[in-house]
Amino acid sequence: MDPPVAYQYGQMLLQRLQTFLKRKPDQKARAIAAQLDEDRSEVNRVLHDHPHVFSQDPEKFTWSLAALNVYLDSRWLTADDLENALLQAGSPLDAREQRIPGRNERSFAVLRWQP
Repeated sequence: MDPPVAYQYGQMLLQRLQTFLKRKPDQKARAIAAQLDEDRSEVNRVLHDHPHVFSQDPEKFTWSLAALNVYLDSRWLTADDLENALLQAGSPLDAREQRIPGRNERSFAVLRWQP
């Protein structure tokens, strides 16, 4: 597969996985691949390559959409930027995980907190 076709396939699979896990969270990669009629190794690759989109339960090895997905418009993060982004994405106190995937056009970072 040449690079542009591989990229398009990866993006298509990413969208399919998001749609599937929105409807059926907490699924193992094997079950996801079977229901989507996709290669399990490709499904695993996309799931692991997008930690800001997908979250894995470390005990059950099941996958779901990340609880919060915060997009930060500015290059430098200020308290106001984070607060405004959280107003749109939702409260981290309601999230299943103790991390907030955040990204901007140049980078990706995970913010963690302790209750």
